[in-house]
Amino acid sequence: MGDSMIKNFNQPILEFSGEMAIKPDGKPFTMTDAILVALSVQDQKEAEIVSTEKFERFQLGLKVVSGEADFTLDELAKIKTLVGKAHPVITVGRIWKYIEEKETLQECKNMS
Repeated sequence: MGDSMIKNFNQPILEFSGEMAIKPDGKPFTMTDAILVALSVQDQKEAEIVSTEKFERFQLGLKVVSGEADFTLDELAKIKTLVGKAHPVITVGRIWKYIEEKETLQECKNMS
C-alpha cells in the first residue's frame, strides 16, 4: 500500500442480503452519505473538539463529495475511525472493506 489511495465513495451501501440500503427519500444510502454523517457527528467525548479539527473534517467532507479523489492513509484512517463510531455494523463493514481491499460494487454483491 502506498502513501495514498484513489477512492470514490459515491456507491451504495449494500445490506447483508445484497440489496441496496435506501434512505427515507427512496434514494440509495451511499458510502458518501455515511461518511458525511460520521464527519459531522460529535459524541460526548468530543464536546470540546477544536475548530481546527472541525475544519479538517469539513475539508475531508468536500473531498469525499467530489467523487474520485486521492486520499492519504491518514485521511482514510480518520474516515474509518469516525464511521466506526457513528454507524452500525453493516455500514462500517462495507466502508472499511472498500478502503482496505479496494472492493468494487460487484464484489460487494457477490459477497452476499
